[in-house]
Amino acid sequence: MLLLIAEGPIHGYSVIAQLNQLGLNSDGVDVGMVYRTLREFEAEGLVKTKWGLEEGPPRREYRLTSKGHEVLDDWVAVMVERRRIIKVFLDRSRRIQRPLGGLI
Repeated sequence: MLLLIAEGPIHGYSVIAQLNQLGLNSDGVDVGMVYRTLREFEAEGLVKTKWGLEEGPPRREYRLTSKGHEVLDDWVAVMVERRRIIKVFLDRSRRIQRPLGGLI
């Protein structure tokens, strides 16, 4: 969610739509969880909000703070390391020779 917010000001509804597009959950994301997380991000100083002024009902617009960018940077480092570990695992699994004819 921090990444989606970092890409530019975004409304909660757009966060939900983009998470659903990513296919993270076959049943769709838990809308309540998204809004709870956004409120937690705000309480922790990771995002700031303002009310959007476009057509329709007013909506909160979420923007990442400098602290939010720091936390996102930490997550990026974690994901880079996970990618490295997954690559090692996949590379090693490709080198395994399978027995012919079933059981050993």
